[in-house]
Amino acid sequence: MRRTERQLIDAALAVNEAGTLDEALAALASAARELVVADRVSILLWDADFAGATVVATSGAEGVSDDRIESNGPTARLVRDDTPFVVTKEHLEGVADELAARALALGTLLCVPISLKGLPTVSFQASWRLPVTEEISELAISKLRLLGRLTRVAFRTESERARAREDARLRAVIEAVPDGLVVRTNAGGALVNSAARELLAVGDDPPVEIGLRELDGTDVPPERSPLAHAVRTAEPQSYLLRVMRGDGIERVHEGRIAPVADEHGDVFATVTVFRDVTEAEKERYVTQQFLDSLFESLPTAVAITDPETWEIRRVNQSFVDLLGFDLAQTIGARPPFPWWTEDYVIPRPTPENPVIHHERLLRRSDGSLVPARLTKALVRDAEGAPAAEVVLIADLSERREFEQQLIQSGKLASIGELAAGVAHEINNPLFAILGLVEFLLLEIEPETKAHERLALIQDTALEIKEIVRALLDFARERSDERSLVSLGDVVAQTVELMRRTSAAKQVEIVERYTAEPTPIEASASQLKQIFVNLISNAKHALKDGGGTITVEVGRDGDSAWAEVRDTGPGLPEDVAARVFEPFFTTRRDLGGTGLGLSVSLGIAQAHGGSLVVDSSPGEGAAFRLRLPVTEEEVVA
Repeated sequence: MRRTERQLIDAALAVNEAGTLDEALAALASAARELVVADRVSILLWDADFAGATVVATSGAEGVSDDRIESNGPTARLVRDDTPFVVTKEHLEGVADELAARALALGTLLCVPISLKGLPTVSFQASWRLPVTEEISELAISKLRLLGRLTRVAFRTESERARAREDARLRAVIEAVPDGLVVRTNAGGALVNSAARELLAVGDDPPVEIGLRELDGTDVPPERSPLAHAVRTAEPQSYLLRVMRGDGIERVHEGRIAPVADEHGDVFATVTVFRDVTEAEKERYVTQQFLDSLFESLPTAVAITDPETWEIRRVNQSFVDLLGFDLAQTIGARPPFPWWTEDYVIPRPTPENPVIHHERLLRRSDGSLVPARLTKALVRDAEGAPAAEVVLIADLSERREFEQQLIQSGKLASIGELAAGVAHEINNPLFAILGLVEFLLLEIEPETKAHERLALIQDTALEIKEIVRALLDFARERSDERSLVSLGDVVAQTVELMRRTSAAKQVEIVERYTAEPTPIEASASQLKQIFVNLISNAKHALKDGGGTITVEVGRDGDSAWAEVRDTGPGLPEDVAARVFEPFFTTRRDLGGTGLGLSVSLGIAQAHGGSLVVDSSPGEGAAFRLRLPVTEEEVVA
């Protein structure tokens, strides 16, 4: 018995000194083989459902060496019931044939299950080549059960080693976190990394509770702290607070507290990650003050609204000045707003169109109306969700008035120039000529030479009368009415009109028109005004030396274009850069107003097109109008 005790003690020491679980189990297998004087001893680790086992240690002669044994037969049931047994053919039911044959070839094979509460079930498999008596078998079972208790030591030792390794890894991870990290438990313990100790200016045993204040200086009582709220609601909490450090210095910390709950939803620990944002908060405060000042001093009216309800969150002073509604009437207002003149369908910015523009007629607090251009842009937060909408309101009153003045001035300038040409060609005797010709035609015999000459005079006078009518029609046409017209037809009509006046005398006008259709949605009178300006300017550029004006109309895909090109001296670079500026003219002493080209550019842009100049000194000048094509049939 003393020898057995000595062997068990040696086995316990070997298990205790083993560096790993595998080494401990190998020592147990060797001790078991020596203790029961067996030819071979294996230790099997069983699955939790006893569907099979894994050989984790072997000592002794060659035999069954498979690492894995699948068994769902009698062997598994006996092991589950913690019943020792000598393996027979019946016990090997469900075991692979080759493995069962090799097990039976071992001789006497004894299986002793060891079931320890809270640990995996193992079994000692001892085999003898020669038959053993029942007494020897019972003694071996007793010894193996005594030895099997040491498996608890082996598993627990390994578990403690694993826990220590995990604790060391966890500590290393926590220490590697650059931000402050504090883990609190309900038991009152706290795990604090070095970054947190430095940020809080505390030692190795820091206090769990620290003084907190809001950014405005208001104290935060413990029951209203983010930590208390996280424990109470089991929801993560973010905070930005003033924190009193251990050295008495107050800093601003930004952090997040995550509660850790058990399977019942009860919070048993919290994890806090935080960082010092004092300097960033100072910069943010200065930046916010700057942005607030900038917002209030902007000359453009600005409103900040909720992206879903359009509730007004904030407006600047320009908004109040423009519409006359005070802050009490504005902040918190929702559609329909008091400055609306009708119920508008409010357009929403989209990812494809994040900034939208639309024009509205708004009503001031005194009842007067103001035309306005609204620009809306969607502002998103850090996660990409809509946070607010910014609305910029531009007062169009002055621009509308100026545009109307420009259009009217340009039109008057054009008509004035044409009228001067007409006045040069026709005068009051026109009506007397027509009257006298009619009387003479009545007195002279038809088909005579004199009659033919009088008829020619009458035709010429009527042609002059047609010129006057065309000019009057031009002046009476409403410039704001648009219809589907052909750009080529509009240009041809304008050229013909210019040929009938002195505006194009002594100048050769060459016309080139594309065979492709050039349908556009436009005001014919406004386009005629553009070409009257361009041809008149080209004629003035040619001066008295004569020259050629080429008028060409073409089409490029979805655009129709018309170009007026002259063979004059061209424009200097500085003049070409300013020709579209209102009131800029090189003919001030000759009565030029400087409005013709600026008005023409405005008309082109109002039609969704462009007007550009291409000129070099000595090479003439070319003005090209480009407009979008409307793919519809032009009604003659």
